[in-house]
Amino acid sequence: MELLEAIDEAVVYVGPAGACRKMTRDELTVFSQLATSVFMLVSQTNFVHALPQVSELEPQLASGELGPVQFETKLNLPGDWHDELFFACVTQRWVDDMAVLRSMAGEPAAKEEDEDPNDIQNRLSVDIDHQTITLDGKSYPITSERAVRWVAVLLEANGQVVSGTALTARDPLLGTNPHKLRQYLPDEINALIKGQTGAGSRLILPRRK
Repeated sequence: MELLEAIDEAVVYVGPAGACRKMTRDELTVFSQLATSVFMLVSQTNFVHALPQVSELEPQLASGELGPVQFETKLNLPGDWHDELFFACVTQRWVDDMAVLRSMAGEPAAKEEDEDPNDIQNRLSVDIDHQTITLDGKSYPITSERAVRWVAVLLEANGQVVSGTALTARDPLLGTNPHKLRQYLPDEINALIKGQTGAGSRLILPRRK
């Protein structure tokens, strides 16, 4: 499960295939950390060969508008630098390779006792005005209003997956790729947000002990 979640986080962070996403150096650093997590977990398995390969991605990029392609991070996300921005080119091949890696890692069946989807509204609350998130009676001050707004949208969905498009429709301030906001959330809240490859993200609260 840890590897599956790590793959989902990395894929959701860079967004859908078919376009180049502009990443600042700080955003690329966040992705590098996500990619390293995946690589470290994959290295403990027999699936290293399933990681995206430079030799397979390069021909697909040869006819694009990018200059000499630089492959960033251990997941070989293709792209190139322009001034202070990195244009991450999320090719379909890269996404497909990550999907293959995920399928090899396996998708375990969800266990009913692992989550309590009907109790989210009772246990979690969000106060945008005061920028606090409260979980099981404990309040966490959040320095980023956008991070609070992201959790508020996920909370409103009550455990259902929220796609990037739906996220923007509900709160235009968030954009379609809010996962860089994780850095502003405490570990206790981050642990509740689960990404799903190609779908979006949702809140999952574990059952009370």
